[in-house]
This record gives sequence, structure tokens and C-alpha cells, in this order.
Amino acid sequence: MVYIIVFIISIVFAKLADNSEERCISWCYLALSALPLIVFAGFRDDEIGTDTSLYPLVIHTIIDEGFSLSDILDYSTLVEPLYSSFIYYTYYVFGSEFSTFLFIQHFLIVGCFYIASYRLRQFVSLPQSVFMFCFLFYNMSLNIQRQSIALCIVYLGYSFLVDNKLRVFIISVLIGFFFHKTAIMGLFLIPIMYVEETKYNIYYILGTILVLVLYSIVLDYFLKYTGLDKYEQYMDNSEFEGAFSNSEFILRLVFLTIFLYAANSEKLATYYNALTLFVCEFFLNLLQIKSAFVGRIALYAYILYIVYLPNFCFKNDDEEDNVPAILVTNSMIVIYWLFVYVISEAGSTYPYKSQLLEII
Repeated sequence: MVYIIVFIISIVFAKLADNSEERCISWCYLALSALPLIVFAGFRDDEIGTDTSLYPLVIHTIIDEGFSLSDILDYSTLVEPLYSSFIYYTYYVFGSEFSTFLFIQHFLIVGCFYIASYRLRQFVSLPQSVFMFCFLFYNMSLNIQRQSIALCIVYLGYSFLVDNKLRVFIISVLIGFFFHKTAIMGLFLIPIMYVEETKYNIYYILGTILVLVLYSIVLDYFLKYTGLDKYEQYMDNSEFEGAFSNSEFILRLVFLTIFLYAANSEKLATYYNALTLFVCEFFLNLLQIKSAFVGRIALYAYILYIVYLPNFCFKNDDEEDNVPAILVTNSMIVIYWLFVYVISEAGSTYPYKSQLLEII
């Protein structure tokens, strides 16, 4: 299976980078780790990823026909302006081949993730970060590309937030917002993860449950008085009506259980804040019952499992590997990937096809 081969190569080079004590050599290994993921995404056929032919290919075709950037921004009102501009300038700077754009796009996605992973390596090893990215987020990034850019930019910003660089994080959220509006959800990481006041955590959880219960009423009121009809697709009776996902529910339940019961005893405020965040993410993800799209707002919390699940649960109190937690977590991640992306073919990213790489 070609995905597995690419993932293994990336994880092995990430392990070499993690073992290297020389910063320059470590970055060289990281580049070799990222390259297969970027090439694999860049050289894929247009049919890989449902959204590939809906957003980037359509805008790319319009540019091909000679339309100006202002015309494109007027035409593609459902697409954030920075994403349309990104396609436009990539076309004229790097070339008119669509595969070139796909390559540059994943250079941005994977690049942001790898830089963030390197900055966060005191919490989670590089190979574990890459492993979780490959099996949880890579196939998704071949489909929902705008949000994947926003997600990885916000994740990069979060690596600065843990160093108390709040301004950099806010800038990252704003940049992400102009790629995909859901990036604004990144701001909710500030009160939960940046402010070390656990006494408010119960209110965050109750507020999230309230959003889940009153979602349809609030959105209906919002649409009635703002005139933003394009958001009708987020209603639970729209053509994009949501559904309950067994795989998403089970995976998060396993993650939360491990986070609750396998964590080492050194539970500082950060642990309880992260637990609060993941409980909120659990309920926000259930919004997919209401709409096929709205559950994705939880992704900005979901990606932080990469940081905090290994950090709190993969080491015992004596700093030895917590083998059961590692095995259960990573096994569930692989099973989830096989079921969702291979068996169910979610997002139309499997089977992989590439005429350029002669994989048919």
C-alpha cells in the first residue's frame, strides 16, 4: 500500500532527526521526512480529494482563462480571499501546471506542521508527531485543503503560544482565518490553554454542551437577522445534513480514556486545561450530527492531541515508556485510518492515483 510506504519513510527520517544532536543535520533529516509527503500530495491526480476539483481546480481553471485577481475574488465569494490569492500568485510565480500548485500548497501545509513539531519536541518526539499527522491528518489534508492550511498555520502559532508569545499566535489565527474562517476557533485556545486558571474549566465545558444543544436555534436566529444565507448549509435540515460517526466517536472516547487514566501523576494546570479542551472538543465534534461541515470547527483543539497525549501519557512517573498507552493509542490510530480512509474511502483519497508518478 503506497500510503504506508510514504508514511514509514517520513517517520523513519523523523526518528533520525530526533536522534541527531546537530541542529543542521536534524533539519536535513526533517526535510527528507517532509519531502515524500509533499511530493505525494503535489503529484496526485485531480480526483484525489473531493474538494480538489471543487475549489482549487475551479479557481485555477478561471485563472487559466485570463481572469484578473479582482474578478476571481468577486466570482469565488464562498472561498476565502487569501486562498484565492494564493492560487493566483502561485500560478504566475511558479508556473501554470495544477500539480505545481498542489505541490506548493502541501509545502505550506507540511512545512508549517514540521516547524511546529520541531518547536514542540520537548512535549512529543518528532517521529510520534509525524506518525499522528500521517494517520490522522494527511489524508484529510488531501481533501479539505483550505482548512488544512488554516489548521497547520494555527498549530504553528500554538507552538509560539506555549512560549508565551501571544501576539504571534493571534497573528497566526488571523492569517489562518483568511484561508478558512474556522481558524477563528483558534482564539478559544487562549483562555483554556494560555490562562492557568482551572477554576473556569467547568464553565467552558458547560458552555460547549449548551452550544451543542441550542445549535439549531442559535443558527436559525443568526441567519434570519444577518442575511448570510450561504450559511444555511450548516443547518441540520440542509442538503449537507450531518450524521453520527462511529469511528470519530470511538477514537475520541479512546483518546479521552487514555488521557484520564494513563496520565502520569504530575498533573499540573496544563494537564487539566488540556483535559478541558479535549472534553470540549468531544462535544463540538458531535456537531457533525447537525451538519456535515460544522463539526470541523473542533479540529483546532483535536490537533493538540498530538502534543498532549504523548506528553502526559507515554511516560510513567519514573520516565520509562508507558508501553500499553503507546500501543493502544497508536494501534487505534492506524485502525481508524484503515477504516475511515481505506475501507470507507472518506474524502476520496484512496486508492491513490498519480499519472506523473505512474501510480494507477
